[in-house]
Amino acid sequence: MTAVAVAELATVVAAWWSEPTEQAAAAEAARSARLEPLPFAARGIVPMGYAAFAFALGVTFGVVVRRTLPAMAITTGVFAVLSLGLSGFLFYWVRRRLS
Repeated sequence: MTAVAVAELATVVAAWWSEPTEQAAAAEAARSARLEPLPFAARGIVPMGYAAFAFALGVTFGVVVRRTLPAMAITTGVFAVLSLGLSGFLFYWVRRRLS
């Protein structure tokens, strides 16, 4: 639960920090930029979902492996591959479907 709260706090700070940049961008460019993988993953409820997923993944690997450091390493690797791979794949798949 703490990871989700920290992720939401980081989301709020990232939104506050990037607000002037978004306001300076043209309306059409700002709309299309929000769907890019990196800004999408840093805004709204997405970071909270990532944090909850990473926590559940860590608990699962912790129960299966029953060793702290190997479970943390496996969780980090699997989470990185899934989050980067899926976000990139889904972004390009959706963009192809919409265009």
